Amino acid sequence: MDEKRREYFKNYNEQRKRISISLCFADYQKVEYLADKMQLKPTSFVGHLVPKRLG
Repeated sequence: MDEKRREYFKNYNEQRKRISISLCFADYQKVEYLADKMQLKPTSFVGHLVPKRLG
């Protein structure tokens, strides 16, 4: 692996962390509905929603 790629992955791993959530079906349907209204996928919707609520 070249140095530029190695540096990219090092920075990516230091700056990005993942979480996993489980929702009941009713809550997932709500997320799916709201995401659809914004023309987003549920994952993208949650990804946009969380930083707004935290910041």
